[in-house]
Amino acid sequence: MKKLLVKIKVIDIPYSPLIPAIHEKWVKDEVELLEQPMIEQVTEVSAKWTKDELEVFEQPTIEVDGALLPDESYTYHEASELKEMVNDESYTYHEGSLEVPEVLEESHEEVIAQTQGSDEELAEWLEGDKFKYPEGHWIEYVDITEQVKQDKVNSEALEYLASTDWLIVREVETEVSCPEDVKQLRAEARAKVIR
Repeated sequence: MKKLLVKIKVIDIPYSPLIPAIHEKWVKDEVELLEQPMIEQVTEVSAKWTKDELEVFEQPTIEVDGALLPDESYTYHEASELKEMVNDESYTYHEGSLEVPEVLEESHEEVIAQTQGSDEELAEWLEGDKFKYPEGHWIEYVDITEQVKQDKVNSEALEYLASTDWLIVREVETEVSCPEDVKQLRAEARAKVIR
């Protein structure tokens, strides 16, 4: 079974329990509605005469033998009322909200332990008497197996570079060449270092 090297972090929960969702609402006096209130709007449409794309609101006329007569080439449209439902703006709108946690404070993380084990062992370890944490905190364990391996590689590579630095200094100061194999190994060591 794979063993994981992990660090255990305790993380402050910066949130209170979830705040219940608030429905959007429309309010007028002491009346509260959960849907947009509508009202019938009546618009007076004046009588008009139309021809092609022309629209006039007085009887168009045409001169015939010196007399002005109604221009029958226009189509007459009687006055009417246009009724439609529109939003009742006399109500005040109050925006709703989703069910979200309330932010209480800045969170912080603190590494409080380090251990090794399988997923099952770690879960048992977190629940058992070996590790207690205060209520209102999250616990998280982070796999640092690869990080630890890389730290070891870094350490060995840096140690080799430090142990051969004097050869580079000698080459610069005295023009005595550093062996090519050492230069090659130093280049490989530098490539291994990942921070």
